[in-house]
Amino acid sequence: MVPSDLHIPEAAQNETETPREVRPLIPGGRRLGRFLPFAILLLVAVVLTRGVSKGEFNIDNDETIHAFTGRYIADFLSDLPLAHPVQYTYAYYAQYPALGIIHWPPFFHFVEALMFLLFGSSVVTARLTVLLFALVGLYFWWKLLNELDNPLTASLSTLLLAFSPGLLLYEKAVMLEVPSLAMSIMASYWWVRFLKEGRSHLLYAFVFSASLALLTKQQCIYLALFCPLTATILRKWRLLVSWSTVKAFAIMLLLVAPFYLLAFSVHWRVISAHLVHLRVTSGPLFKGASSLIHRPLFYWAILPRQVGWLVLGLSFLGLLTFRLWARRENVLLMLAWIFACYVTLTSFASKDARYIVYWLPPFMYFAAALFTNGSIPRRARGLAAVLAVALLGLNTSQAWSFQRPYVSGFAPVAQRVTRMRECGVVLFDGDLAENFIFYVRL
Repeated sequence: MVPSDLHIPEAAQNETETPREVRPLIPGGRRLGRFLPFAILLLVAVVLTRGVSKGEFNIDNDETIHAFTGRYIADFLSDLPLAHPVQYTYAYYAQYPALGIIHWPPFFHFVEALMFLLFGSSVVTARLTVLLFALVGLYFWWKLLNELDNPLTASLSTLLLAFSPGLLLYEKAVMLEVPSLAMSIMASYWWVRFLKEGRSHLLYAFVFSASLALLTKQQCIYLALFCPLTATILRKWRLLVSWSTVKAFAIMLLLVAPFYLLAFSVHWRVISAHLVHLRVTSGPLFKGASSLIHRPLFYWAILPRQVGWLVLGLSFLGLLTFRLWARRENVLLMLAWIFACYVTLTSFASKDARYIVYWLPPFMYFAAALFTNGSIPRRARGLAAVLAVALLGLNTSQAWSFQRPYVSGFAPVAQRVTRMRECGVVLFDGDLAENFIFYVRL
């Protein structure tokens, strides 16, 4: 029986500070929340679906494996080999050696499989699955900032995030970064609301979404540091030791532990290589480097390229001037996000530029709030609006013209091979073999 409300000790209900009175940026601005997020998501969907059918899978081998693992789960759901699931999987892999089960958590692949069953297996369906996750994540990012600030800050920050250079490629690729970021943002939204309101249904919403995040990609473990940090900032740490909270986190453990126990038992050597062995996979300053000196600097070095110099400069300007326009509580929440991601990602031996996507949202908040906060003098609001529109127009135009790297040609070759009925066994020697396997299965 889930209690309707948590008992919050009186001391834990005190706010960290008295909110400053600020004038709304525009009259009736709160009413914008009724339609703004959907207009934003529509714009994002239009931009991101441009060229969605162009090319095939080619981001490392990971993209092809993510696509084909979804195809495997779709076949599993269709065949339902419940009497012999392990033997079915071995036989499937023997015929189509392109699976990523156990190596990666299963949630994204399960959703992708449902999309394949509904709309057919194709590059477009796989990419639209990622787009669906992107829209969910952006929606909850908008809701979080609307809760903390105002609709215009939420809107500008959401669009800056959607069209940021570090995220744009992975919004158009069948990779796990965007789905896991989306689930993490959703979890963060429910967690912040739980800390502010103390209601048990918010806690269970967090537990469910955080579990899905961890069942999408392992890097979402940064939430384990973000949550206690934010509870301390909001002076709600006593909520963490309530009986209802203990039960909720026990449910999360039951949801997440089976997969990770299986993964550790089967892939311990691979996991230890990612956690312990010093290996940097990309970066402008540290190509091939493997030194402790580089670990704390890697993500800072690639941050300008992933955010863009202009937006990054605005982010730091917003951070330096936050006392003039922001509630201290909101700034500390965003700094906790940055700190939790940085510490977690830096502690992993395996580093890659794409992992920085979890770090991007708070930087977009600081950049956007410079133009949309309620403390801007009335005489300067027109200029702030013009600058915000110019910034948004620049980012949108860059996103519209962006074309992800792509390859093509595997599909017609696979079709030709499958028409050769006299050939029972096909041997493929070349790059992106999983891409070829995907089209052979079709």
